[in-house]
Amino acid sequence: MEDTLSVKTNIDRSLLSGWMRPDTYGVSSTHAPDIISIYKLANVLHVTPDFLSGNADEPQETAVSTPRPKNLRDIFALETIALDHIPLDDKRKEKLIEMIYAVFDDN
Repeated sequence: MEDTLSVKTNIDRSLLSGWMRPDTYGVSSTHAPDIISIYKLANVLHVTPDFLSGNADEPQETAVSTPRPKNLRDIFALETIALDHIPLDDKRKEKLIEMIYAVFDDN
């Protein structure tokens, strides 16, 4: 399972192995998964990050108290975004999102 998760999340297998061992997990915050890794794993495992991090009891439950990263797509939709003081229209915002996916695609 660790090999599959490693490929799907682009997280090093040795890190996954350490996190999946209850005797080593939680010993040190330097060995605990970071927020990006938790979100990647939750996405692949089809659970919420809250469930995966122990802040929720059910796989699809979210905890109100858990801090959330802001979704860039939501920011683009709700805010006027400018580049070099020139506002971006919806078409250019969508192009930026496509470029971001192309640059950060871990597949």
